[in-house]
Amino acid sequence: MPQASHRLSLFLVPRNPDDALSELCANQLVEGLRAEKVLVADDRAGPNAEDIVVGGFVRFRIDRPPSPVVYGNRLGGYRARCPHCGFNMVNAIEVGLRRWRTGDGRTLHCPDCLAATSLEGLDYAPPAAPGHWALVFSRAESSEIQKPWLQKLESMCGVELFPVWIRG
Repeated sequence: MPQASHRLSLFLVPRNPDDALSELCANQLVEGLRAEKVLVADDRAGPNAEDIVVGGFVRFRIDRPPSPVVYGNRLGGYRARCPHCGFNMVNAIEVGLRRWRTGDGRTLHCPDCLAATSLEGLDYAPPAAPGHWALVFSRAESSEIQKPWLQKLESMCGVELFPVWIRG
């Protein structure tokens, strides 16, 4: 059985899973973070890293898996429930991901109440989010993100971002 980890990473995932991050935008984002001294040249935390995460972080990266994933807690997992009746939908997530990866959309049907919902519409605890990409601040010192920087990152990316904290 996995043990709880003290390592915490902040994943900022687009609230709309269809939002893309162009290569140009990704490069401008990294250059902007370097200019603000949040990052140094090797994408490690710079002297202003605490401006984003209280206590700072160790490294930044942009995660771009080859196919969509659900970003969620790795150690201890997460729960996903139907927003209509509360039925456990964890087993349906893999079906939903397979459908999404083959171009059939993200809609799931609850086996209990038969209501339709999307992968992003499930009630996740702790918070999780499906996506094609995420901004990752590894080894964060706290789970508190600075609101002005969240808004600034959203502006830089041109999308609304949803914070997901992941242990492990």
